Amino acid sequence: MLCGGRGEHRTGRLALRPANWNRDGSVRERDRVLAAAQDASAGLTRSTKDTYVQDDLVVSVARDLAQSAVMAAGPAGMPRTARLTSDAEHLLLTGRPDRAVSLLAQAYHQAR
Repeated sequence: MLCGGRGEHRTGRLALRPANWNRDGSVRERDRVLAAAQDASAGLTRSTKDTYVQDDLVVSVARDLAQSAVMAAGPAGMPRTARLTSDAEHLLLTGRPDRAVSLLAQAYHQAR
């Protein structure tokens, strides 16, 4: 189970729906998957039983989407998003996956 509670588990299943992914494993429905990662990370933050590994799995989805958008933006993408992604990593390490995903979502949108 990716998250702490029944609703968050459902959120994780929604993110993993085949319609959200391409055959090669890349994300097709980026905004939908990012929203599901935000919901799941909120559940993890509320949980007292989550582990760093669970937090990191959810944050990794948002991180991958943000990094992809930054790369697609070219040389201008990194300066606009570097602080957001750096702060997100710190928040993950300090037990705030919800805030980490939120900053990565901001980086994703700024890079686009």
